[in-house]
Amino acid sequence: MKSTNNFFYKKYQTLSNNELEKIAQNNIKYVSEARLAAISILKERNYDSHINKKIENELDIIENNKLQQLKEKNKQNETIISTLESIQHRKTARYKLSNGNELQVKRLKTNKYQIRIEHYMSIISPVVICKINENNQINYFPFFHTNSILFSLIISFILLGYIWYELGTISNELILIILAFPIINTILQLISFTYKHKLILSTFKQEIQKFR
Repeated sequence: MKSTNNFFYKKYQTLSNNELEKIAQNNIKYVSEARLAAISILKERNYDSHINKKIENELDIIENNKLQQLKEKNKQNETIISTLESIQHRKTARYKLSNGNELQVKRLKTNKYQIRIEHYMSIISPVVICKINENNQINYFPFFHTNSILFSLIISFILLGYIWYELGTISNELILIILAFPIINTILQLISFTYKHKLILSTFKQEIQKFR
């Protein structure tokens, strides 16, 4: 159990044995790294007790679980990266979901992808951008579905042009009403960023490994 590079290890050097023991025993107020540092310092001071050994075993289990979770995450990332890299540049991979919707993954650049779920409300739903870093870590962040916004903007201009052609004139109020469609689209996407991002990302991580 190593903790010399632990932030708390340096911070707790001046604390008394009694204070350190209280930190080590408190799993509600202190994170495992803090408790681990306290135990390590006590051991270096040859301050030993039955309680400390019990806590050390508990922290060992916590650290092992973290390592296991990290291994599983890295394995999942390897699977995801392998699947993503099989998609050709500027092509979209489509995966049918059990609920009838479609998971779409488009390769934008060598290491950047757009993830979205096609469904009846997807025109006003944001997308998730996925970027693979040099160290093979994956970053995800929500982004506007720009094609949807551009589409609604084009429709608005076509509608304005048609009204102008038919009537020869158009009021400022009507212009504002028609141009409100792309603005509303953008606002709705912005509002749904948080929960849609989580939903799309969760679905992507679960489903993408099935279609490897």
